[in-house]
Amino acid sequence: MKKIEENLIDKLTQEYEKKNKEYFNELKKKEKEIENTHQKIKKVLEENKEEIKEFETILSSNVYCHGIKCNECGNEIIGIRYKCSKCEEYNLCEKCELKNFINKKHLDLFYKIRKSKTKNIINCNDIK
Repeated sequence: MKKIEENLIDKLTQEYEKKNKEYFNELKKKEKEIENTHQKIKKVLEENKEEIKEFETILSSNVYCHGIKCNECGNEIIGIRYKCSKCEEYNLCEKCELKNFINKKHLDLFYKIRKSKTKNIINCNDIK
C-alpha cells in the first residue's frame, strides 16, 4: 500500500513539475513577444521623431493649461494630461507619459484628459 502511495505521489509530482515548466515557458515566450513589440514601438517613434514634432506643433495651437504640474518633470501640464486611475495625485504630461510607457515605470492605467472641466483652464494662446 505504501509503495502505491509513493508511486502516486511521484507521478503527481512529475505531472505538476511538467505543467509548471510548460506554464513558465509560455510566460517567457509572452514576455519576449511583449519586449519585441515594445522595441518595435520605440523604433517607430524614433524613426518618426520629426513628424511627431511637427504634429505636436500643429496641436499646440489649441492646447490647454491644466493648472497642474507633472509629477515627473515638474513642468506645468500643457496639452494632454495623463491622470493615474489609482493614485490620487499622480499626473503626467505627454512627454513623461511616453517615457513612462517606454520605461515601464508606473504601470497603472491613466486617464487621458484633453480639457479639464475646472474653471481655471486657459487657452495656451492667451499666455504666450
